[in-house]
Amino acid sequence: MSNIEFSGLNFKLFKLINGLNHPFFDTVFYLITYLGSGLILIPIVLVLYAIRKEKILPVVTSYVLLSIAVQVIKYFWNFPRPAALFDNIHIVGETLKASSFPSGHTATAFMLFYVLTKGKSIPLKTFLMISALAVGYSRIYIGAHFPIDVLAGGIIGYLSGYFSVKYIGFFEKYRNELLVLLLIPAVLFLYNLDTFPFYIVDEARNAEAAREMLERSDFIVPTYNYELRTDKPPLHYWIFILAYKLIGVNELSSRIGSAIIGVATVLLVYFFAARILNKKIALVSALILPTCLYSFLIFRMAVPDPYLVFFNTLALFSFYLSTSNPVYTYVFYICLGLGTLTKGPVGFILPFGIAFAFTFFREILVHPHNDNKGTRHLLFSGLKALKVFLTSRHVVGYLIVAVIAIPWYIIVSIKTGGKFASGFFLYHNIGRFLYYSIKGPEGPFFITFLFLLMGFFPWSFFTIQVLVSSYKEKRDSLVLFLLLWVVLYLVFYSISATKLPQYLIPIYPALSILTAKYLSRDMSYRKASAAFIGIFGLSACIALSIFGNKYAKELMPYITFLGLPFLIGGVIVLLRDRYIPQTIAVSTLVFLFLVSGWFMPKTEKYFIPKKIGRIIEEQTKKSGGELIHAVYSYKYYDPAFEFYIRKKIIRIDEPSLLPEGSLLIGTEDKLIGLNNVTYRQLFKIRDSLRNKEVLVVQVEGK
Repeated sequence: MSNIEFSGLNFKLFKLINGLNHPFFDTVFYLITYLGSGLILIPIVLVLYAIRKEKILPVVTSYVLLSIAVQVIKYFWNFPRPAALFDNIHIVGETLKASSFPSGHTATAFMLFYVLTKGKSIPLKTFLMISALAVGYSRIYIGAHFPIDVLAGGIIGYLSGYFSVKYIGFFEKYRNELLVLLLIPAVLFLYNLDTFPFYIVDEARNAEAAREMLERSDFIVPTYNYELRTDKPPLHYWIFILAYKLIGVNELSSRIGSAIIGVATVLLVYFFAARILNKKIALVSALILPTCLYSFLIFRMAVPDPYLVFFNTLALFSFYLSTSNPVYTYVFYICLGLGTLTKGPVGFILPFGIAFAFTFFREILVHPHNDNKGTRHLLFSGLKALKVFLTSRHVVGYLIVAVIAIPWYIIVSIKTGGKFASGFFLYHNIGRFLYYSIKGPEGPFFITFLFLLMGFFPWSFFTIQVLVSSYKEKRDSLVLFLLLWVVLYLVFYSISATKLPQYLIPIYPALSILTAKYLSRDMSYRKASAAFIGIFGLSACIALSIFGNKYAKELMPYITFLGLPFLIGGVIVLLRDRYIPQTIAVSTLVFLFLVSGWFMPKTEKYFIPKKIGRIIEEQTKKSGGELIHAVYSYKYYDPAFEFYIRKKIIRIDEPSLLPEGSLLIGTEDKLIGLNNVTYRQLFKIRDSLRNKEVLVVQVEGK
């Protein structure tokens, strides 16, 4: 059946049902339709509280699920209601014209049917099924929905009830842990997420690239400043665009996906560790991950790294589980495909390399063969590992990766005449790995390990001990797997020409579990770690005081206070060394809350692109809405200009050729010295970080 035939059947069935009306049935179905209203949950919950309390949570959970599903579909589908398409139809009650698909009332009715009749008698099931069908019929009768809307609503409601009932026991089992695991990372990653502007170059460029894709309605070719951007694949842009459509173009919409995926990554770590080890180690692992410094930063930023961390983590956990359940193999490859769409070849090469290395070394260390020694043993293990990755399910996996990742790369390369492929693969991948560094230090190979210690702070106090201890336990299958995960990333980025701290973020889930496992049994760290924590806190207070006094005197003594949680924590641990992990976690939480809730909002005035964008927007309105297609920048530039000004920024070295009426941004000392251009000053603002007065001017002539 073609789409046209299906639409015709949908409309004909609507007119048939809607046309069979009578004043008596108008009243009956008008009342019945309210059985699908969300308000019906209030009396139902009150009744359940009196007779069946255990049904309340499934009902509420199911309603939340179906509400999210219905509203998201309505937003993106936005199909008109019957009253918007037909003139002479029978309408009872309010005339609605938008967001027809699917029917929320029907979804609620079928959800209640499933949840309330689970395990009940046939008569009750029959009664509630007839009631749900009557609600669906009433939505067509009163002219609010088409039959297809009712059908879809019924399916959504039934499925939401099914999944809620099926997994409610799971949530009951982990209720206390989930409360902690959702609350702590959610607050850490979401709190004050939109109170400060883009201050990292990559954030501004990623957010602007997604904004331009949305503006151009081109979801294939990424651009920045309306020029081809070959830095990254599109997955994070697409997530930004989805958020832009839901909550507008702003800092929050660019960052919220990272925060949500960060919470999901924490949950992944917990459930994996709980399944393989125990709930105590799992809980500590899941508390370590969000409370290390770079996790806190990255999962609050508009960058692709959070999505790569999630897909790599899910991929590698799935591979480990696939040794006992082959179905997880397909999850592994799906995640590799999505990781490749997130950050390119590293999204495939590194997780796959870890999986292959684990298969190889497990054969040597965990399942040694006494009759195979030396080179022969290595060759045997290598061939066996290779054989594993040539089995049919892995071949299917390679096809899954290809189907997910390759089409976009082909399409974007065709649309850009090969420029994207050349820039992305040759420059940003092969070139940056083998030959040259951009945006970061080349440095000696060991700087990568220093980046790990810095980013994993404060838990990096234990990292060396953890790695040594893990090496001694390398015959344990899980320890071997997680150790290879850490080591291969370190080796890969140690030999890379470009070295950046955020490259090591995918290590953190594995290192969190290893650290929690170490802390659960080894007591030798106690006094030494307490001393280190206290010394660090004192050193941080001193160092931050010097930094603040030199670069941001207005923020003193606020900067100094940031070191106090660790100084106090070190003292507490010296006195009560039984609670070292808990004290570190609490000290770090206090520190991070001070950063996000107290310190960062005070730094907003130091970042001026957002203020300049507002000025230019106001100037555009004052000029009668005259379009300004470009803004010129003279010897002063910030990568966030494009996002906040939302115009093409043209950087120039000689302003004498600018057309009259052009907007120009520059520092006061540079613009005052111009003799060949006259301009009118629109605004003056101080850039405290660069110690410059910045002017926004309008060129009036030569």
